[in-house]
Amino acid sequence: MDKKKTYSELMRACAKTGKTAAEMTLNEIYVDMVLNEISLLNQKKKLKEELDCALDQHNRQKFMTLSLQLKKLNEEYGI
Repeated sequence: MDKKKTYSELMRACAKTGKTAAEMTLNEIYVDMVLNEISLLNQKKKLKEELDCALDQHNRQKFMTLSLQLKKLNEEYGI
């Protein structure tokens, strides 16, 4: 939700959809949460695939670097 709406923009959007400002805001929060979850899952999937590749290639340095990135990502999102 990087883009902040002005009060008048929010009220116009509510009038068009028939929803209250609170409902609109909650919907935006839910959409933001879903998008963040999708992004996190994609980042983790990519890192895990790269980790598997590093293991297959016996590339210890790359494995350690990617492991640290995955650890930081998990810590950042409280996983």
